[in-house]
Amino acid sequence: MLHDIYKDVHFDIDAMMTATAREANSTGVCLESQDSPTTDSPAAGTSAAGTSSGSRKRSRSAATKSTAESPSKKTDEPSASPSSRGANKKLNLFAKLIGRVSSQHDKRTNDVMKLAAEEARRKEAEQQEFRNCLKLATEAGADPLSAEFDFFKQYLDGNASNRAAFLLCATPEQRMGWIHRVFQQHPH
Repeated sequence: MLHDIYKDVHFDIDAMMTATAREANSTGVCLESQDSPTTDSPAAGTSAAGTSSGSRKRSRSAATKSTAESPSKKTDEPSASPSSRGANKKLNLFAKLIGRVSSQHDKRTNDVMKLAAEEARRKEAEQQEFRNCLKLATEAGADPLSAEFDFFKQYLDGNASNRAAFLLCATPEQRMGWIHRVFQQHPH
């Protein structure tokens, strides 16, 4: 049922992550340093421009960026907040879950199809064996229009052990004797 519902649903996680990174870059947010504060005054180990030699933090000094160049706050898109990253994780987990459910459904469908094919082969083999018994009986001299032959067909149909017993008869005389004996032993 879930397979049918979500059959045409595809999650492109790479595109979602790329879009999130693009949004973060357009708003000027550095995702690696989002949680760590920056200072406007140079500290120990920083240059005059306000950046350290090994730091990835951005400088917030007026010398590197003027306010005229920055976009208006009204046009800023929201940055990738921790809650949206959590939503992406939930989407990833949901996509994995749907994938697992779908693959399990496909496996079960394959198993059912294999079982149905085996059952069809088995029934075809039984029908072939039944037809072979009828052919051997007529070759042995049984009249296809007789009550004895009708009983013989009912006796063999759906009963593999009866067919196997009949097939053990090697000669036409033995087969006709078997048919007469079974007909006489069972009420009709």
